[in-house]
Amino acid sequence: MKVLLIQLFSGKVNRIIYPLGLAYLSTALSGHDVKVLDQGVYDSYPSAETEKTLSDFQPDAVGISLRNIRTHFFKKKGYITYHENLRQTIEIIKKTNNKAVIVVGGAGFSMFSVQILRDEPEIDFGVFLEGEQSFPQLLENINSPEKVKGIFYRNNGEIVFTGKNIPLNFELLPETKRDIVNLQDYTEIEAIGVQTKRGCGLRCIYCSYPFLSGNVIRLRSPKNVVAEIENLVKTYGVQNFTFVDNIFNVPLNHAKEICQEIINRGIKVKWSAWFSEEFMDEEFIDLIIRAGCWGIELSPDGYNNSSLKWLGKNIKTKHIHQVYHLIRKRPQIKVGYNFTTGVPGENVFNLARFILFCLKLKIFLRKNLRWINVNGLYIEPNTELEKIALKQEVISSDTDLRRLNFYRLGYGRWLLKIRESKMLG
Repeated sequence: MKVLLIQLFSGKVNRIIYPLGLAYLSTALSGHDVKVLDQGVYDSYPSAETEKTLSDFQPDAVGISLRNIRTHFFKKKGYITYHENLRQTIEIIKKTNNKAVIVVGGAGFSMFSVQILRDEPEIDFGVFLEGEQSFPQLLENINSPEKVKGIFYRNNGEIVFTGKNIPLNFELLPETKRDIVNLQDYTEIEAIGVQTKRGCGLRCIYCSYPFLSGNVIRLRSPKNVVAEIENLVKTYGVQNFTFVDNIFNVPLNHAKEICQEIINRGIKVKWSAWFSEEFMDEEFIDLIIRAGCWGIELSPDGYNNSSLKWLGKNIKTKHIHQVYHLIRKRPQIKVGYNFTTGVPGENVFNLARFILFCLKLKIFLRKNLRWINVNGLYIEPNTELEKIALKQEVISSDTDLRRLNFYRLGYGRWLLKIRESKMLG
């Protein structure tokens, strides 16, 4: 079967991101003729290129990756959504190749499956969560989708779900094809992703990762991870990548073994990752630097202990300060911070301390500070925060969470104004 996989255009509000999910999916579709179109490499929505690809390739099935629903906030535009681009892509498919089966998946789809299928009646099937098993099985059972777990389909106008598939054994996936697209298009420093695990055992109340990838961590062996990195360097000439794990250093020993394996093999590469402050000491930071780490991304979200506890974080204020002091001594490391404001536990005194800490970051880290993002706490489906918001009647069962829904802003409202004026980064 001829299968076209499309990564949707993101409106150029994010950096170009290599379609890692489609690389995994393309590898799983080994018995099919697969082509990948990444709309994200274009400067504007690639209507003509999408139409030409469909016309030339004439696929039997088109798989669309809906990675996200909304992206970053822009003062004049608000939150940019991917949904409009999904609709436009579907219209082009129907106009160009009306017989092609349309299948939509990805994290954004899985979070809002039923709503999206109701809004877009031209979608034939939806793939829920991981697609490496479900999508190939669907293609083999296209006339009897009820036989395949993890699939949404339509039956006499009704949307039917076949039930969750079992989580993949991530370690057993075959070596990922990386030449599905032109790697020269992904020269930005964090465009290429490497995944070392799936699942998240942390308990942040606002986070959808446990829903999307499970709350049990499924690890790849450090040797397999580093073999993939070595292949990227030697075969494709990749010099920079990012670990796309939810948190790289949980569990800590796994991260240490990966770094040590990179060092042992003498691989010269630069990388970044998201980290938890709880598991970062002087020895570990020196290890990741020797392994090629240049960028540390942190998301403490809260700042004072009361807010951190309410958010379900596994850290305290002391951990935030400890990591700051360690990074300050190491000018070769750049760091970015994500914070959330307007949550229980905040008061004027705590907010003043937070502002002082942000000023300290700006003054003492200087060029090593990549960003400070200060956001409101918005409500995602299938999270503990959604349950709290429903119980407190902040939202109702009819609220469309695809739109921006803050839990509350409270004292933090004016901090968002400061953030928009770029006073904090």
